[in-house]
Amino acid sequence: MRILVAVKRVPDPNQRVRVHADGSAVETAGLRWVLNPYDETALECAVRWKESGLATEVLVVAAGGSGCKDILRNALALGADRALHLAASDEVAPLAAARAIADVARSEKCDVALVGSQAVDDGAALGPLVGGLLDWPQATRAVSASVAGGTVRVERFGDSGVEALDLDLPCIVTADLRLAAPRFASLTAVLAAKKKVIEERPVTAAGDAARVLSVAAVSRARDARRVSSARELLAALRERGGL
Repeated sequence: MRILVAVKRVPDPNQRVRVHADGSAVETAGLRWVLNPYDETALECAVRWKESGLATEVLVVAAGGSGCKDILRNALALGADRALHLAASDEVAPLAAARAIADVARSEKCDVALVGSQAVDDGAALGPLVGGLLDWPQATRAVSASVAGGTVRVERFGDSGVEALDLDLPCIVTADLRLAAPRFASLTAVLAAKKKVIEERPVTAAGDAARVLSVAAVSRARDARRVSSARELLAALRERGGL
C-alpha cells in the first residue's frame, strides 16, 4: 500500500501575526513557518502504518514556493520516504493545489491519501477537494484509522456521536488532531533528511473562484458583563443591536 500525505507550510500559530496597513494581507516578513499541525498528524498516522508493515511507502507532497522545501525535509525527518515539491512562483490556491495533488495520486498509483482536516492559516480544507477530483470514497476529521485487508476503518465525530466508516481502497482520509500524537524528529533523522533529494515538478499557481477582499486583525479588547437571568440577557442583546 502506498500512502500520499499532502502537507502545507503555515505560520507558527504560537506567534503574533500582523496585518498590512492597507488590510490586503497578513505581514509575512519575520514570521516563523512550520508544518501545518493537522498535516503533521496525518503524516504520523501514515508513518505508523508503514512501521507496522501495512504500507510500503509514504510520499509527502507540498505545493508552493521554495519555502516548502523546509517542511518537506521536516517530513522526511519525521519518517516519510519520499518528498515531492510542486513548485510555483507564488502561493498556490486550494483548488489549484488539489488538482495538482490529485494528479500526483493518480500518477504515483497511491492507495490512500492522508490530509490534514484544515490549514491553520486560512482554514482551507484540501481533503474533500482532492477526494472529489479523484472520485474516491472519503472520511473527514478522523480520530481513529486502521487498515484491514483492502479496507480502511475510520472513526470520526459526527452530529449524533462517533461514526464508524469502512472505506474501500483507494480512499482519502482527513486527520483530526486527535488521530495521532506527532513524534519529535531525532538529530540523526534531521541530518539524514538534509541529504535526501526532494523531487520537483512545476505547478500553475492558478487562482480560485473565491478571493480574499480584505484582512483584519481580531481585537483583543473584551467588553463583557455578567447577567443574572435570560430576561436580562435579551435586554442586553437588544440594547447592543444583537436582536
